[in-house]
Amino acid sequence: MTKYDVLLWSKNGSANLPRVLKRFDEVVPEKIINQKILIDDCSKDNTREIARAHNWRVVTNRGHGISEGANTGLEFVETKTFISIEQDILLSREWFRKIPPLLKRKNVAIASGVRLPNSPAYLRRIQEFTLERYRKHGRTLARTLDNTIYKTSIIKDLGGFPKLPPSRAGVDRELYRSLSERRDMRWRVDFSVISTHLRAGLRDELNHYYWYGKDNNPKKSLRILATSPLMGLTIALKKRSPESFFVYPLMRFQFLRGALEK
Repeated sequence: MTKYDVLLWSKNGSANLPRVLKRFDEVVPEKIINQKILIDDCSKDNTREIARAHNWRVVTNRGHGISEGANTGLEFVETKTFISIEQDILLSREWFRKIPPLLKRKNVAIASGVRLPNSPAYLRRIQEFTLERYRKHGRTLARTLDNTIYKTSIIKDLGGFPKLPPSRAGVDRELYRSLSERRDMRWRVDFSVISTHLRAGLRDELNHYYWYGKDNNPKKSLRILATSPLMGLTIALKKRSPESFFVYPLMRFQFLRGALEK
């Protein structure tokens, strides 16, 4: 029987963590788990206590941010394959049945599903539209670390997870770029496996877009903002979501703000 180690990096995640860990236990059979490791980034809430109550081992991030948290966790991995989730992801109930089998292919090193926000409804419609475009054009932005499984030896051969400062997003994108340099290995995405990205509302999403923007080119971000009203109208019509006409340009504006700060 194949055994898996599981990594979850967290910082002040107590609001969602009980639901996330409960769902994980419902989706992934306990008998195939070797270790469940939560890497805590100096949380000031009761993240560590919640993790231990759900039988997760807690270790302290040796640095700060996702990049350091992922690499800290990698040091503790003992199994040939390992899983990573994040503190605000409810795994799809189809995840374990569909995603780990993708690693049986010799040329697949990483596999994941996708995720959509739980609320409000117009945010989910916008993300649905975006994912459909990613799927059509094979865009790398559909690849994330929050519902993902890896061949351990490949990640270690790459030197671990990309080392980025805590202020930067894009660990997933940089990992994809590193993997792409090895023509014999791929990152497979199953767009039919949709996990839930727990969001507190529009403000939460806008804050994330501001953070995502810090890893992007300001000129390109400005061009996207310029076309965002038309794209917002397209989403509003195709997804029957009138709010998208206003919200999508606002999201791209936040993205540009982040890019300009960089």
